[in-house]
Amino acid sequence: MMKRKWQLVIAGCACLVALLFVVAEVEARRGGGGGGRGGGGRSFSRSGPASGGSVRSHQAPSGQRGGNRSSLSDNRGSRQDNRGAQRGEMQDNRSDRRSEMQDNRGDRQDDIRDARKERREDWQDYGDDVRDDRRDWYNDRYRYRVGTSITYATFRSLSCTSTTVHVNGVTYYRCDNDWYSRAYSGGNVTYIVVKAPAGY
Repeated sequence: MMKRKWQLVIAGCACLVALLFVVAEVEARRGGGGGGRGGGGRSFSRSGPASGGSVRSHQAPSGQRGGNRSSLSDNRGSRQDNRGAQRGEMQDNRSDRRSEMQDNRGDRQDDIRDARKERREDWQDYGDDVRDDRRDWYNDRYRYRVGTSITYATFRSLSCTSTTVHVNGVTYYRCDNDWYSRAYSGGNVTYIVVKAPAGY
């Protein structure tokens, strides 16, 4: 009697399992909506990815993955090349600006030196001209006093223009306010500074 009872229990369990399997199969064919609503579980259709005995995720083909990696690597290399080119260009620009600044600084220093040299030369020329003017003025006015004898060459080098004046049979040579008379010394012509004749 006890054995018969266990047989009935086992048979009932088998029927229950078969019924569950049929229900699961029906739900799987309907899209698994009922099973999802009932217990939040998952069911797989035999016609889906699980029909082959294993579940596979959606992955790109290996060739496509390799192409994507190659494209990414190319893009990374291109960006690196662009950054390298930009850095090189920036360094070249900085070097050019530095060289230009150095050239400009050198040009300014040269201009300053040239200007100083020109001013120094101008002052030297001005000083030489002043000394020459003073010397000439002294020679013309104070060096040759009455009785002083000068050579013919010195007389010809005077800055004034001489004129010949005859007074009472005596020939005088006038150079501005100075008067000279001609004489001879050692066979050479000389000019002697004399007083102005009467009336002059």
